[in-house]
Amino acid sequence: MQKALGPSKGLTRIGIINTLGQRADAGSAAALIKTLNHSDPAVVAASAAALGKIGTPVAVAALEQALPKMKNDLLPTALQALLQAADKLAQTGNGSAALTLYKKLQAPEYAAPIRAAALSGQVLADQAQGPKILLNILETADEDQKSMAITLLSRLPAEVKMAPFAALLTRLSAELKVQLLTALAVRGDRSVLSSAVAAVEDENQAVRIAALKSLSALGDASTVSLLAKTAAVKSDDEKKAAQESLYLLNAPGVDEAIMQAIRNADGAVKGELIAAVGERNLIGATPLLFAAARDENPGVRLASIKVLGQTAAAGDLPAMIDLLLQTKSEKEQNEAVTALTAVSSKIAEADKRAELVLARLTQVKDESGRIALLRVLGRIGAAPGLAVLRSALNDKSGEIQVAAIRALSDWPDSEPIDDLRTLAEKSATARNQVLALRGFIGLIKKDGGRPEEQSVALFQQALALAKEDAEKISVLSGLGELNSLAALETALGCLGSSGLHNEVGAAVLKLGRKLWSKNPVPVKQAVEQVLAVVDNQVLVVDLNNLKARIK
Repeated sequence: MQKALGPSKGLTRIGIINTLGQRADAGSAAALIKTLNHSDPAVVAASAAALGKIGTPVAVAALEQALPKMKNDLLPTALQALLQAADKLAQTGNGSAALTLYKKLQAPEYAAPIRAAALSGQVLADQAQGPKILLNILETADEDQKSMAITLLSRLPAEVKMAPFAALLTRLSAELKVQLLTALAVRGDRSVLSSAVAAVEDENQAVRIAALKSLSALGDASTVSLLAKTAAVKSDDEKKAAQESLYLLNAPGVDEAIMQAIRNADGAVKGELIAAVGERNLIGATPLLFAAARDENPGVRLASIKVLGQTAAAGDLPAMIDLLLQTKSEKEQNEAVTALTAVSSKIAEADKRAELVLARLTQVKDESGRIALLRVLGRIGAAPGLAVLRSALNDKSGEIQVAAIRALSDWPDSEPIDDLRTLAEKSATARNQVLALRGFIGLIKKDGGRPEEQSVALFQQALALAKEDAEKISVLSGLGELNSLAALETALGCLGSSGLHNEVGAAVLKLGRKLWSKNPVPVKQAVEQVLAVVDNQVLVVDLNNLKARIK
């Protein structure tokens, strides 16, 4: 192969050079060195790359000697070859020569990627001195080199302590502080915790955020209060960073510290700690949450009720019912209904989920309490609760009737659909009729298991009962989710209401996209009908695009 190199030309010569380089045969170095002076830059580049792969001291010396002559595009190739040669020297036991070459390649006149790779090679080749090398760079070098050094912290052996590096934080620019804090977090060396905590007070917001984020890995039980207080008083990105670190803290005693802090905190700080209980799923904090749900602070009460839905067990249902009946605002009651429903779902047998609620309902006399319990029955959706809700539709209290209608509307499946349809048709009060109709429409949408034609028929019944556009709009949105010409025709039937033109257009668009390939003629006719009346320009564009697809 070496003999063939001499008389070869052009691409053949380059191919031979590349092959010799791939073989990394030290005996080929002499022949390749001669081609470093070739007139063809492509040959010179190939020779330099090949010598880099061979990586012997002779090859390195030749590359270094030729380096001053390397111009334009050849210089990066030659430098890359020297980097590869240095790596080869390190791998073959010639560490001293490798280190010398790595240091030369960090000269300031070379491009940053070359210098970074050389520094990396130096640190990896001399692991005993690696930390000192990086520390020296962080103390004396320019910004680019410091950034390179920080990047290499992750390459140091695990036993290397980060405290000396963290001590330099106050001497770095804001940008490098952010980079170093991030690198320290990746290392996870908690010996630098005090430096990270101090950086939380930095004058630069980006540094403060980086410090807060680093505490997710560097923090321990001692940082719980700091993170909770920061989350309580800061806003936007700082608040989010503090919250996330509080949720992710992973050190002995953190959960216990959070629970102890809840006992001593108040206001917004207590609220942040309670949110952390939910994010960390601290079941053991449930008794504290029940106490906090009766706190003087509305925000604390609301946060506690919300998290109880996650941490409370089925055995806590009586206490959850008590809590629901003692809520002090509509917002709290709404959250308590949601939480109580979630806790009841932890009972394996569906029909038993409503037993305690039904039992308490017979004991509660005040209207507000009864309404709250009826709402829960609707959310739970257990069969024994259905008869009670149906009975409540005839209660002498109009508010109880309304609560029963709303509860039936919240039912998890379409079981009460006939009850709501009947009320929408025959209820004595207009309010109950409207609420029942809305619930009826909602249950049509909720059950996706019935045959398509039945859903269309039910939507048609709802349209016949609807007196206001709001209910018709809800029907049109439901029709758009179907997949039949009957649904398309039903939607078109609403074009007589001028206030519904755009909503009809939206339904036709959704249906048309599903139906046009098999039903081009009726879909195109429907699109043309709505295009004549819609005024939403985005909708017009989409409808025209659909029309253009139909041949």
